[in-house]
Amino acid sequence: MSSLPIYSKTRVVLELTSPCCISAGDDTLESDQPFVCDANGLPTLPGTSIAGMLRAAFAREVGEEAASHWFGNTSNHHENGRASRVRVTWGKLHDQRDRPIDRRLEADEWDEFSSRLGLGEVRDRVRISHLGVAEDTGKFDHQLVHTGCRFSFDLDIIGDANEEGEVKRVRDTLLSALARPDTRLGGAVHSGFGAFAVTASGEIYDLSDKDDFVAFCKLSASLEEPLPLSPLRIAESSSGLKKIELSLTPRDFFVVGGGEPMLSRVVLEEQRDDAPDIVPMRTFRIDWLPGQGMFSEPYVLLPATSIKGALAHRVAFHANRLSGRFLTDEGDLTELAAHTGEGNEVVRELFGFCKGGSGDDGDLVQAGRVLFEEVILEDARTTELTHTSIDPFTAGVRDRMLFDEEVVWREGKSKRPLEVRIKIAIEDPETLSETARRALDAAIKDLIAGRLSLGGGWGRGHGFFHGEVCS
Repeated sequence: MSSLPIYSKTRVVLELTSPCCISAGDDTLESDQPFVCDANGLPTLPGTSIAGMLRAAFAREVGEEAASHWFGNTSNHHENGRASRVRVTWGKLHDQRDRPIDRRLEADEWDEFSSRLGLGEVRDRVRISHLGVAEDTGKFDHQLVHTGCRFSFDLDIIGDANEEGEVKRVRDTLLSALARPDTRLGGAVHSGFGAFAVTASGEIYDLSDKDDFVAFCKLSASLEEPLPLSPLRIAESSSGLKKIELSLTPRDFFVVGGGEPMLSRVVLEEQRDDAPDIVPMRTFRIDWLPGQGMFSEPYVLLPATSIKGALAHRVAFHANRLSGRFLTDEGDLTELAAHTGEGNEVVRELFGFCKGGSGDDGDLVQAGRVLFEEVILEDARTTELTHTSIDPFTAGVRDRMLFDEEVVWREGKSKRPLEVRIKIAIEDPETLSETARRALDAAIKDLIAGRLSLGGGWGRGHGFFHGEVCS
């Protein structure tokens, strides 16, 4: 039997369907959490991040023992350790002509498209307490890679001479695991970041065969070079995952603040000195034509963090109600705070908690089990409202109490009611506690019945919807 191995070569292309941030681990003047960059200053996907994502997804599909067999393991005993048989390259960003950038760019090769990709999108984040204000240390930002960016990387699998069928099964399982909705890149994935679509092409080479060996030796190591590989069909796996889709229509206005007036006015129309003080969040994405990418116009955004935050607070309310915890006249707010946010066991079960949080053991950390997706509202139409506060003594406008806000209207540009489709996925729903299931179900019912608002200005009547659960 030949000792030459079976070698699987796969070229994988990921297209982000939501923003992504793989943090560089240090802050800058522009952002608290900048993304990792390559030598050109462009966003990139480290091989360690890709390998870690692949291993976790593979273990979820086939178990930890099989994952250790193919991805290797460390051991105190030298004879029990083994190297990984799955190898990946770094993920390289595609340029405007849809080609991976796998080298140092010359000065004359830079264009506006590449420059904008290098800047990314800085997204402000704020964590709201049960009192409706920002929590301590809960104000930060991410530098995000734009939705629609494409990355290429090579996925290689090495098997023994008699393992061609097994190598093919491992490759297909890895690609299927990549296509799962809960397989995501980078950080804050349960807050809507890091989702992607995947395509792949590949071949399996028997290096004991002369023709296969010659063909394999001709393969270029550069991601910029196209490879003679066949397109692969990817079967998406969604085992252990429950999907929920909501269709909502605004009752009147809604707005998720934090947008930039310059983004709202300079890009959409000419800059105005009287730009609104409060504007909706907007975002760009990369749209791809055959062989060419371009930035879209700025679209109104309903960020997944706003959906997650509203549902998490309402879940805590219903969990306390179902558990018989009520704030009596003699109760104090300290007692209430102990059962809100990460202090609430149902919130911890559904949405996870951070290291050093309010759990029984401050050193524990656990990821959430509810995933959200960002909602880009291409059909959204906005209007402006002017607000004043009247002095009861002079009947005039109070000082600094005149401001404008730009809000999203219930009717879209198409003159039809604006539809907001929210997608939620729950991991391993059958293992949730009864209280968690009932609390989440009650929170979703509150949202579609107009008892729970999204975004800001709820005290002014903004952010209430009506709708239905589609699935």
